[in-house]
Amino acid sequence: MSFKDGEWKNREKRLGDEAEGAYRVDRDNRGIPYDDRGFRRPDFTAKQFGSLPPRIRYEPDFIEFPDQRNGVYAEVQGLGRDSQFKIKAEKMDALHWWHKHMAPVFMVVWNNVVRQIVDLSWMTLASLVHRAKQDGNRGVFDPETKPKEYYWVSWEDLTKDDAPRSLT
Repeated sequence: MSFKDGEWKNREKRLGDEAEGAYRVDRDNRGIPYDDRGFRRPDFTAKQFGSLPPRIRYEPDFIEFPDQRNGVYAEVQGLGRDSQFKIKAEKMDALHWWHKHMAPVFMVVWNNVVRQIVDLSWMTLASLVHRAKQDGNRGVFDPETKPKEYYWVSWEDLTKDDAPRSLT
């Protein structure tokens, strides 16, 4: 059974752990200081968590100082076995708010299949998602219960202009 077909209570326990672990290794290897932000398995029901505004639910995962002076947000996300980056429309909207009103947001994407990580600037991410919309690369998570539109970008397109780094 694939990850997405498992029960939510079991998936939620692992969601993001591997990608965030890869992020920590990458930043430690590169000497980039960071600290946790966002939620880490809050003791809320799915209904309680879902009642929070998207800007709160999608607070970026980390704040970091890549140039040692200016802080930026890092949102970390992993890919599934299909090597497609999938981002919900409401998450893009919320991250755009964080980028515009708080500090620059970078998307850090972990590909478990090839064991590589890549950083995308907000402009690159927004451009890729815009192109995905134009190309019809969209889908719906949970269509029967709580439909959430998402856009997808292949790993090849994601890394066309930004070189990924291998983690061993």
